[in-house]
Amino acid sequence: MTATSQHTVDPEQARELLAAGDARAFDIRGDEEWREGRIPACIRLDASAPEEGLSDLDEGHQAIVVCEDGRRSADVAEKLRDGDVDAVSIEGGMEAWRESKLWMQPSHDPDEDVHV
Repeated sequence: MTATSQHTVDPEQARELLAAGDARAFDIRGDEEWREGRIPACIRLDASAPEEGLSDLDEGHQAIVVCEDGRRSADVAEKLRDGDVDAVSIEGGMEAWRESKLWMQPSHDPDEDVHV
């Protein structure tokens, strides 16, 4: 079931979709940004080949792509939609997530992925 037909979601909508188990978050930011904090249970995704990192996306679930300001993630989400993946990006990216004071998970290892 598709969670939303929009191309973007605001941080609170993203949090709700993730909490309900209807979506998975995928982060395309660089190492330094990743270490500063990320959406809980977010998985790193290579922006140059995003479709290769979607093995953790269950069928029928939505991919929520995030970058620092929402611009790059919008492009990646569009590329994924072109490949028939239900993907959206977070409006305003991690900047908006932090401004919304939503919980973040720190990481000391940029290669660390969290799987639930």
